[in-house]
Amino acid sequence: MRLTTKETYTMPSDDYCRLYSSKIFTEFSTDCSAFGFSRSMLANKCDINVDENGFSTAVSVTQEEQYSLMGTSVGNGVMVMSPIEKGTIIGAYRGEIVSTPGPTADSTYVMSFSQKLEYHVDSSGLQYGCHLINDGMGFYNCDAHTYLVSVMVDDKAVKLPILVIAATADIKPMEFLSIEYGDDYWRGKKRVTLFPFSMGRMCSATTSREEMEAVVDNVLGL
Repeated sequence: MRLTTKETYTMPSDDYCRLYSSKIFTEFSTDCSAFGFSRSMLANKCDINVDENGFSTAVSVTQEEQYSLMGTSVGNGVMVMSPIEKGTIIGAYRGEIVSTPGPTADSTYVMSFSQKLEYHVDSSGLQYGCHLINDGMGFYNCDAHTYLVSVMVDDKAVKLPILVIAATADIKPMEFLSIEYGDDYWRGKKRVTLFPFSMGRMCSATTSREEMEAVVDNVLGL
């Protein structure tokens, strides 16, 4: 599926709804057409193809169990399989568009398009995607942005938002993607620092000392 901000391409509404399912799509698209998106959102540019999980086909990632520095599992994270350069768009944050997250929604998997646009993306129903990127507590290498794409809705092109995850640093294979959840998410919760790379793969017999050192140096910014 193509995700592009180019004015020459209008995305079919069915494709948009494959990324963002919604029982309130008509209401959402109507509100978006009347919403004054910021200049920064309008200035964001991308042109990528994504797979069924929302990840760019230009990157290679996989889900793998991630651990805290204390040795406890925090579930699956998203690990990089081949180098990713700073600025690369990793993928789209998929899910269901909701006006208010449901009472059973896990706040870990809810992200907003904008503070002023009162719609959110709830990814709690998905098995795999960008929503599995954990907060590594300091070892951050990606962040989220809102981009605008042209979507055909009832024979009319409407600007609708997509949530995009982009690399903020060069990332080596065996590193986990890490994004800052923010103080609101952590309020009342215990913050846990995670291993920024896969210890299992780092200690594998197939991983050379040079590869291990390159990953550690990259994480530490050396």
